[in-house]
Amino acid sequence: MDMKCNIYEIIGDEIVRIRENGPKVNQTKPDECMPNQEQALDYFGRRIIKLMAERDESVHGLSAAIGVADNVTLRWVSGKSFPNLNTAFVLAKHYDMTVDELMKGMNE
Repeated sequence: MDMKCNIYEIIGDEIVRIRENGPKVNQTKPDECMPNQEQALDYFGRRIIKLMAERDESVHGLSAAIGVADNVTLRWVSGKSFPNLNTAFVLAKHYDMTVDELMKGMNE
């Protein structure tokens, strides 16, 4: 995913762009900067596959290590679903990272 985006924040009814170490600038949020659901699912699936490959880990091995069924892990790697928040924390811990690091790049 080669999207480059600004960071936005919703303040009241306004969408405000936040510049790094700079002032807030009012601006309409461009839809093309945000990945759609399909793109985000695809990215996350590829991310998990890469992490598994780095550890020479199988779907069954990952599933057993984090306490989910194999079909759940298969849904992630095939881009069909995301883990729930609790599972995302367990998954991130398994890969020695934060949830933010696990999801890194989904909005970049």
